[in-house]
Amino acid sequence: MPHEDMTRLELRIRRAVLRRLLRGQPVDLDSLSTSTRLSPEEVAPVLSKLSDLGALHAMDGVLIAAYPLSAVPTRHRIRRDGTIIYANCALDALAVPFMVEEIVSIESDCTHCGQATTVEMSGDRILAAHPRSLVVFHVARDSCEAGPAVLTRCPHINFFCGTDHAGRWLAENPGRSGDVLALPQAVAQACERFASTISLVRGEEGQR
Repeated sequence: MPHEDMTRLELRIRRAVLRRLLRGQPVDLDSLSTSTRLSPEEVAPVLSKLSDLGALHAMDGVLIAAYPLSAVPTRHRIRRDGTIIYANCALDALAVPFMVEEIVSIESDCTHCGQATTVEMSGDRILAAHPRSLVVFHVARDSCEAGPAVLTRCPHINFFCGTDHAGRWLAENPGRSGDVLALPQAVAQACERFASTISLVRGEEGQR
């Protein structure tokens, strides 16, 4: 979502949430209070507002997602600096390498056949992909139910071994429509979609 729609305090807390998730650290009121040097009473209403704005999603007061990262395990695992973190969908996972300095490995599986898939990236560079024919299916918004993206769209934005497997999955799921993206296309789309979030995470790196 556009950052011009957020206050400085909301951006400060959102940055803290994302950075903690990127380090595989817990995200709760006490930890965010420590990271932001704000009281839990100051943090709580801002998290609620960020959820209303669609920047994150919480259930029963527990953080589930802060796009593009997931606070709970998903099929999209990202290994960085000896830590495993999670993304909400394949496209979200491809945005993470832009946020960090080191090489990262994205691990998932083909939604059609279950074969393991991996993408190794450094920033915007794809260093390796297995299988080499890897593609991403990006589901159309109008073919999903209404509701938070992490619950309605993200489950259908996944990696496939190739266009043939994506096509077979679509044939088996006629209610879903969208675009099958070659890996470089998906990376470019992830960068564009999360450009402001990438800048937020990488900015003011010396502050915690």
